[in-house]
Amino acid sequence: MKPLNVCEILKLIDDNKLVELGKFYKVDKPNHKITGAFVLKSFVRSALLGRPISLRSIEEMTGNLADLSVLLKSKNKNNAKVDHSSIGKRLEQLEVNYYQAIYEDLVLKFNNLFDKSQKEKLYRFDSTIINLSGRIIRDGLKIGGKSKAMTPKFYNLYSF
Repeated sequence: MKPLNVCEILKLIDDNKLVELGKFYKVDKPNHKITGAFVLKSFVRSALLGRPISLRSIEEMTGNLADLSVLLKSKNKNNAKVDHSSIGKRLEQLEVNYYQAIYEDLVLKFNNLFDKSQKEKLYRFDSTIINLSGRIIRDGLKIGGKSKAMTPKFYNLYSF
């Protein structure tokens, strides 16, 4: 299987399914210009490009990319633009279960594309837990009430 570029990967995430899940979880209300699909695909695009996943970064991408702008509810699709503060306010209101449902849908969809031997090579993990574990190993874990009491640091084993 040849590597996919960013646009091809984003096309694998079905916009219609995102809209359907947005309606089910009442994420996309008529008066919200910024849709859950827009937020999700903006984050995925940023991650794939190695860009920081920040509100300002997403604001910069929006005006330049038609595939993201089309996910906004805007009367004039040619001038669809959002600012970082609007994205932040919208992000606070989005239902976590919406993103869980998207994840589960994608896992089911793409599990069918792999045979048994390929599936065994895939690992699902929570990057937050791995990141936190790495920080504990790097920085040590505070023990007891003394501020200097820490577990040994393992800087040579892990570099974060």
